[in-house]
Amino acid sequence: MTPERKVERAARVRNCLEALEAHQRSLKPNASSFCGNAKGTAHGVDAGLSAGMTLRHWSFGDDESRPGKELVEWMLDVMWDNTGPSMAASSLGWERDSKRDELCASSSRILMVYGACDTACSLKPAGFVSYRFDIEDEAAVLYVYEVMVHTQFQSQGLGTHMMRLIQAIATQQQMEKVVLTVLKSNTRAFQLYESRLGYASFSVPRFGVTFLNVCPHS
Repeated sequence: MTPERKVERAARVRNCLEALEAHQRSLKPNASSFCGNAKGTAHGVDAGLSAGMTLRHWSFGDDESRPGKELVEWMLDVMWDNTGPSMAASSLGWERDSKRDELCASSSRILMVYGACDTACSLKPAGFVSYRFDIEDEAAVLYVYEVMVHTQFQSQGLGTHMMRLIQAIATQQQMEKVVLTVLKSNTRAFQLYESRLGYASFSVPRFGVTFLNVCPHS
């Protein structure tokens, strides 16, 4: 299948998280899974999250599953708090309107984690990954635009869990690679992608390092 055909087919999947869950349910109990435990045993996509946390998938290309304006502004606030000042000081710059346009593009999808701020608090957004299916260097790729965790929920493994799910989604949708770019100053992200997730760098732009992880296929 051509890369273009792979991307077109993946783009037609309305909810990649539901598709991944359905795929996992079809696996044998001892099948390998990116969403499993340390031994690779397949579990649900919520496995590994703290008690009370849950996942949701959004798609800007689907009117019925688009996130609301309030949630979009929350994502932009988290993006600014986490990386905005560093990006603003780099050659990339940071403009809220431009970031909103990028985030809300029709091909953009959001994997989001919800968690409770305390025992008396209802579920609230905790972190998200913004991604798209695309063609890069003649390969079908899942391109990660943002990986963000609200400061209140950091250091709980949410970034690692979401990226393992992203890798699983990419594999299940037959993408060849997962690609993302990290600012050179973001040493915490370097540790996540290189040490925990096994990503490798393949180019060094002026403002950051691009990482990729090749998706295995049987």
